[in-house]
Amino acid sequence: MSPGEVRSLVDRVVARGKGVCREEALALRNAPLPDLLEGASRIREAFSGRTLQLCAIVPFASGACGEDCAFCAQSARWNTRCVPRRMEDEEVLSAARRARNGGARFFSLVVSGRVPEEGLFRRMVALIRRLREETDLHLCASLGLVDEAQARELAEAGLRRLHGNLETGPGFFPRVCTTHRFEDKLRTLVAARSAGLEVCSGGLLGMGEGWEDRVDLALAVREAGAVSVPLNVLVPIPGTPLESRPSLEPGEFLRVASVFRFVLPRARIRFAGGRARVGSDQEAALLGPVDGVLAGDYLTTPGPGWEQDRQLFARLGREVG
Repeated sequence: MSPGEVRSLVDRVVARGKGVCREEALALRNAPLPDLLEGASRIREAFSGRTLQLCAIVPFASGACGEDCAFCAQSARWNTRCVPRRMEDEEVLSAARRARNGGARFFSLVVSGRVPEEGLFRRMVALIRRLREETDLHLCASLGLVDEAQARELAEAGLRRLHGNLETGPGFFPRVCTTHRFEDKLRTLVAARSAGLEVCSGGLLGMGEGWEDRVDLALAVREAGAVSVPLNVLVPIPGTPLESRPSLEPGEFLRVASVFRFVLPRARIRFAGGRARVGSDQEAALLGPVDGVLAGDYLTTPGPGWEQDRQLFARLGREVG
């Protein structure tokens, strides 16, 4: 795709507020990277300005997962030495206050496993109510496959957004996980929207997927109505089937994130786990397509410190809001 064709697409996306089609998204892969980044930046500026939205997560219940996601340290099927753990309520509240002090507006409780255990689900509902009373954070949750009744109960407790990554396109998904289906994840997102919750859903890059898989993921999360789209970069965990996967090529994350911006002009394209794996491309992403960041630590790997992130955002002239 030529620079002129990229500019024409940008003009149309900004004017209409609607993303490009599959054929156009695939063609953008071959656009010159500087033009692609400039175009993604223009689209991002049109819909979210220079504001950078921060969120934080905590592993409310981690490890001992029976699913076989090939990338995940928390699967009991892999020898990763991940120790199962459940956080105390006061730990979660302390983490929420630290996140708010660091500039985060969204805060998510994450539970490993296919479906939430009843007792743990009850604890989460009660804790969401308490967090709503004691903080001004927007609350999110990630707890596997939930139905509409559970989603409604979470919404009534004060949850704003349900998170569930689709991970990759439907064609590649069976190579990543066999214990549940892409369609199972989609049903959870439909249940969330039916219950009045916002949807946060994105994926993981660097698992061996192709460009069509990445574009299909972008189109799937758009169809699911995602308002927040986290893009993670694989951190190969020893003991998992993907432990030997190579890093993304330089500039590859920038190209993927930019294409996602063309497909999802109004969503928050959120830089999530694995930021350190893209090196100096991180700054170009924050000046280009990205308008959201998962700050603090991740589920099984550490993230940059809050102060380090604050200095980075200030240096780039990005406003945290």
